[in-house]
Amino acid sequence: MPDHHVRHGGARQGWCEAPYTDIPVELTRITDGAIAVRCGVMDMRILPGLCRRDPGRPDVMRGEETQLLGLLAHEQPGLVVIPGTHSKWVMLAGATVTDFRTVMTGEIYALLCRHSVLRHTIAESHEVTPTADFADGVRAGLDDPAAVLASAFAVRAGGLLFGRAGREAAAWLSGLLIGAEVGAALARAADAEVTILGAGALAGLYDHAITAAGRYSRIRDGEAAAARDFARRHSACGRRKWRDHEAQRRATRSKANLVWRNMGATTMADSGLITAPSAHGVKETIDRLEADVKSKGMTVFARIDHAAGAKEAGLALRPTELLIFGNAKGGTPLMQAFQTIGIDLPLKALAWEDAAGKVWLSYNEPTWLAARHGDAAQVGAVTKVLGAALEGLAKKAAGP
Repeated sequence: MPDHHVRHGGARQGWCEAPYTDIPVELTRITDGAIAVRCGVMDMRILPGLCRRDPGRPDVMRGEETQLLGLLAHEQPGLVVIPGTHSKWVMLAGATVTDFRTVMTGEIYALLCRHSVLRHTIAESHEVTPTADFADGVRAGLDDPAAVLASAFAVRAGGLLFGRAGREAAAWLSGLLIGAEVGAALARAADAEVTILGAGALAGLYDHAITAAGRYSRIRDGEAAAARDFARRHSACGRRKWRDHEAQRRATRSKANLVWRNMGATTMADSGLITAPSAHGVKETIDRLEADVKSKGMTVFARIDHAAGAKEAGLALRPTELLIFGNAKGGTPLMQAFQTIGIDLPLKALAWEDAAGKVWLSYNEPTWLAARHGDAAQVGAVTKVLGAALEGLAKKAAGP
């Protein structure tokens, strides 16, 4: 099986141009349009991107489709957002991309902060977290997405009239732009559950905005999904090990997130972490999770109150509680395949409160855990069941 190259290697300014494949298209067929190139003794294939060939609304995508492929190996989403410098909102029907739209939110944010009159108010780059200022901006964007350009000038006016500047102004502007993006996208996809294909702070900001819009979302690590897809392809022919791909992926991280890093939206490399908002306090979230775990016949091995431990040491820590639980019938097959995965078992779930007082529930994605120790495809059936079980537990613990 040949090596495959994605992202901008196939762009017009890249290594060798790979023509776009028109949508609608079944993602599993995109390799049909791969371009063959030679690189020494290696037989390379450059994968094509996707395009919407409509003169009224043309659009292109290159690289993100591989993240979608990895996601489709484990679930069947309907609406997916891939946050980044140029966010992608993708509609799927099964494995077929039926439509997508690119939104330049990250780039517009950077341009406004650095090269517009708003730079006098914001002054420098600031880390953006889901603070009250961010939430206010999100609400303004959601309430009137079409007025986003007029609303953006409020950053300058607020600085002149009320002294709102620096970090507060940056958070409000970020919230405004993300809120407007989310509001417009959700208006075109009524009632669709949203999968956020990303990780880290940026995925959390989008999750906050989607939740504020009254819709449910779930976060999946996009780069890990793409890496799993590559690992599965190469493992089938014995050409590449998972760890080799992970090293390459870390060394060739896409430039697509650089603009967003200026607003603190760093991607968590190798995270494998799924994080969802909770409608309850930290203690109640873990109480609900513990009760549900026990009702399903699983064992609770430990419950750790990190904030209490910090207090005993004379240190301050926002509410943070960890539950360690599991079942030998679920974990043993994984250890039979990769014995070192025992260092990541039993399963864990962490409830924690952020700086804005919002509570989150996080847990490790089982497929990522398996891929950390070997070929995840070997235990795909087991991790799929575990993933569904963990998602069900999390929804019940964190839901209203």
